[in-house]
Amino acid sequence: MPNVLLNFTRPTVSISLASEALNVKVYCGIFFLEKENSINKIILSDKVHRSGYYVIILEIKNRKSLKNIFKVFWKNFFFNINVLGKEKVLQNISLFTFLPFNGAICGDVSPVIINEFNENYNDWSTNEYFPKKLKNLNQCPIRIGSHSNPPAVIDRNESSVNTYGGNMIDFVRMLSSVLNFKIDFHLYSVGAGAFANGTATGLMEKAYSNDVDLIIGLLSLQQIRMEYLSETRAFYHDDIILVVPPPPLIPSIRKLFMPLDFYCWVALLLILLISSIILTILKILPKSYHNLVIGENIKNQYLNILEVLFGESQKKLPVKNFPRFILMSFMVFCLIMRTCYTGSLFNILKNDISSKKIKSIEELNQMDYKFIIYDTLAARLNDKKFMKREVISYSKVEEYCRMTLDPSFKGAVFGYHSTISYQNLLNRKEYSVNILQEPLVSNQIVSYFTKNFYMVNEFNEKISQFKASGLINFWISKYFNEDGEIDQDMASSITLKHFSGIFTIYIYGLICSLIAFIIELISKRTKQRRQVTVRRSRFLY
Repeated sequence: MPNVLLNFTRPTVSISLASEALNVKVYCGIFFLEKENSINKIILSDKVHRSGYYVIILEIKNRKSLKNIFKVFWKNFFFNINVLGKEKVLQNISLFTFLPFNGAICGDVSPVIINEFNENYNDWSTNEYFPKKLKNLNQCPIRIGSHSNPPAVIDRNESSVNTYGGNMIDFVRMLSSVLNFKIDFHLYSVGAGAFANGTATGLMEKAYSNDVDLIIGLLSLQQIRMEYLSETRAFYHDDIILVVPPPPLIPSIRKLFMPLDFYCWVALLLILLISSIILTILKILPKSYHNLVIGENIKNQYLNILEVLFGESQKKLPVKNFPRFILMSFMVFCLIMRTCYTGSLFNILKNDISSKKIKSIEELNQMDYKFIIYDTLAARLNDKKFMKREVISYSKVEEYCRMTLDPSFKGAVFGYHSTISYQNLLNRKEYSVNILQEPLVSNQIVSYFTKNFYMVNEFNEKISQFKASGLINFWISKYFNEDGEIDQDMASSITLKHFSGIFTIYIYGLICSLIAFIIELISKRTKQRRQVTVRRSRFLY
């Protein structure tokens, strides 16, 4: 037997479980078993890694007993298990294993001879000792559980093959194609909570109780989950962010003054004031000065200034060149100012412009905002800077995010950056929630298998390959913008809402005109009555 062991190419550890206990972590080894029931010592030991490579040496009674041994190991997720021994019917020493996905039966543990040792030649028949068993699952199912959690898992509520979507669904489908397994998908309506006492709720509870083999979604890497489940490598990083109400919108009337800053308005008013003063002085001076500067045929000079300012056509023009040049200079000035004002006003009116945005958590605390946090995050986020807290279930996060569309709402909602960005992209024509730019917590998004599940290493290998090829980034970009910002400056038609400020001023002007008309009418009636009274008094006398 020693000659047989010397021909193994893998580094091994020779261990006799009957005489000694394991005190180091073992990833490969040769186990000498005197009795078949000694395999429990291997299975129950926390020092033996289940994905390691092991050879068991024992006396083989028959194929049935060997199948029972493999069945126990497979049930406990040991798959690289070989048994070295000699059957009575065979002359050579044989190396037995099982190929769980090599036939029509999924999880087949029937013994298969993969190598033989020829004592005459003192060598093995092949160089293969541990065949790759998990590269092709031959359409055997893997039970996958999740809950609707966009953009990782999206329930489209359609009765078709593509009922579910999302970046994690894309990943699982690609793995299903590469490793040739069948997806047995289960969608649950509750979240995923895990607690320090070993209990869990929702999706986590399904994995704890082995109702599913794999759970996917926006699942962050947490120590408490790693104690009871086997995690994959991180797919990507997703930040926890705060959704805050937008600042109040600027009133429509105020928008009319925004195209020009304060100094431009002052300069414009000074020009109009100086022009009015000059016209007033010319009215006092002899008429020859008026004819020289304004023109002999121009009578309503004040009205002419307003007509030029608002772009009205001139009914009469000065005859002499000097007033013509003055008028032309003023018209060019007003044309440029009016065009710049109109263009800038168009850009302002077509957008909902807000006042100063909230930029930090400190500002939220100063404004007495409450922080709305979902239950599974509240259990692990106990930062004192979040003064007022309200805990909600994860299913209500989207509802509370919609509440933040109201500028008067005094609350900030915690959520995943990818989920909020996906909702912004999905509803970009209707609304877009406001994201606080101060970073909070960055999470590694992983998936979880039941403890020690045999496909963990295979999944991790594929995750690394997909990351290197850029596929994971591609799947992420399909469902949301990583910046989380939606361009609000898209060209759009101006509606009546945009002109509300202008219409308000127009209505005020009509009201003033009506008041002036009433005053003139009353004044005229009063004057007529006085005239009638005077005539009657004259007639009497």
